[in-house]
Amino acid sequence: MTPLPPGRVSRRNFAKSGAEISLGTLGGLTISGGCRYGTPKQTPKRYRISGPSMNPTLWGPSRSLACESCGIRIRVDSSTLQLAMEGLSQGVLPASALACWHCGHVITKTQVRHGLATDELPPDVVEITARARRDFQPGAMVLIERQGTHAKRLLGVPGQTISRDRLGRLQIDGQLPGFSSLPQITVDADRCRERSRWLNEAASTGWQRQTDRSWTTHSDSSWLVYHHQNVYRGKHSGRVLDDYPGNLGVQRSLFPAAGLSIQFSLAAPVGGEQAAEVWTAIWTESGVVLQQQRVRLRANIAIPVQTKNPAVAGSSSRLHLPTDLVTPQTPVALRIAAGPRSRIDLSDLSVNRTVVYRDTAVVPRAKSANPARPLQYPQRLGDDEWFVVGDNVPLSIDSRHWGVVTTAEILGCIELST
Repeated sequence: MTPLPPGRVSRRNFAKSGAEISLGTLGGLTISGGCRYGTPKQTPKRYRISGPSMNPTLWGPSRSLACESCGIRIRVDSSTLQLAMEGLSQGVLPASALACWHCGHVITKTQVRHGLATDELPPDVVEITARARRDFQPGAMVLIERQGTHAKRLLGVPGQTISRDRLGRLQIDGQLPGFSSLPQITVDADRCRERSRWLNEAASTGWQRQTDRSWTTHSDSSWLVYHHQNVYRGKHSGRVLDDYPGNLGVQRSLFPAAGLSIQFSLAAPVGGEQAAEVWTAIWTESGVVLQQQRVRLRANIAIPVQTKNPAVAGSSSRLHLPTDLVTPQTPVALRIAAGPRSRIDLSDLSVNRTVVYRDTAVVPRAKSANPARPLQYPQRLGDDEWFVVGDNVPLSIDSRHWGVVTTAEILGCIELST
């Protein structure tokens, strides 16, 4: 192997590094050339990821820490963790800056030092799967040759207009991105909580939490409602924010999250096959979205269930929803209807959110990114212009800093190599 020198990531001069996600080649190949309308020069096919720019979708060398309170695993890019250690040692970061995203317990300097001493998790390897221009669709992951080689995600394609709303969220032709490949980030993992944030609706005992942190209900259940807490503000009730679990020690402003969904497994412990209706209610800025799924259950077989991103899912009004059941602070509710005297077990319950791409100018702009075409919103993309972003929105350096990229700078679409 002949890896390229990895770039060092610094929060203080992030834009100067020019390699927030660099890639090393595999098999002794070197990076060369680009892609022009589907007739690229010879380039290597497989690359090793380095850096946090595409977390949590793609990972470079990283470490895994376990919270001493809730036990959840926190995967952190090695360079980010090293910076956190330096910040603690130099007194730049207060100890409270390294808090578990899930429960708020402080990750100690000793834990960070131990994490850095453990074996690294190997970096992801990506493979170029398509090089033709017709394959460059919104949501696709691509390899970019711009001041180094970078893995990014296509947000806007020629002919589309990129703008941002009052919250800094990037929009495509006036709409938030809704492609199916939007990355998911966990907000709450109920199996890692001794005291659940999920509660029965008022004056109801339809759901019972078991000692193994699963849930049980019978027949037509009541609503089970998620109550969010801000772990950085004394666990007070609040909205779900766009935290990035892997950005340990990175201090920044948090913004309201969007695209909430829930995931869980269902099983019928006794009896034969039966049908169950799963209802979910999800709060959005434009109103509450009701979703309904019909699931076939078998005895002692866990069936995975995941709701859709409300931005792209339809809504149903067949079921009455109690007033003020779902709010910004209680943004998700769940109800299950099954046959008479039926018992249903629910396990591995989690709340997730989609990545929201923003431009809030948190990362300093590179002055010479693209002087010929400075980035201004709204910006209509020309026939040979593409807008790319990284999934780790707070740390990625991309078209928000470079400006648009051209077709010649896109080496191809990439996927995780198996």
